[in-house]
Amino acid sequence: MKSEIFEPLSFSPPLAPSSQGPYFEMRTYVLKPGEIPSMAQRWGEYLPGRIKLSPLTGVFTSDIGGLNQWMHIWAYKSLDERVAIRKRATSEGIWPPPGDSPVLKQETKILLAAPFSPIK
Repeated sequence: MKSEIFEPLSFSPPLAPSSQGPYFEMRTYVLKPGEIPSMAQRWGEYLPGRIKLSPLTGVFTSDIGGLNQWMHIWAYKSLDERVAIRKRATSEGIWPPPGDSPVLKQETKILLAAPFSPIK
């Protein structure tokens, strides 16, 4: 069993019932020690442009569990939409935020909401 607690960043949308999926991409990064504040600044600056392409379900940092973790979850109507949006974001310079990446490790999961989930 693995238990972790994540806290939302100040610019993370509130978790509320929605129908933005049904596909969700959850990325978890392990950042270099001490890099969460600079990552938060870059994200806060560039996030408005990225949110215009697809909804952000949430962005969080680890509180209990692994150290220096950064998690973000994006909603998509289809996996093809996900690919198209990611290509557009990169080609138009919308996302990822520019600069040296503080990411040491990345894990990506594609998720579907459980039938009882208020976020679909």
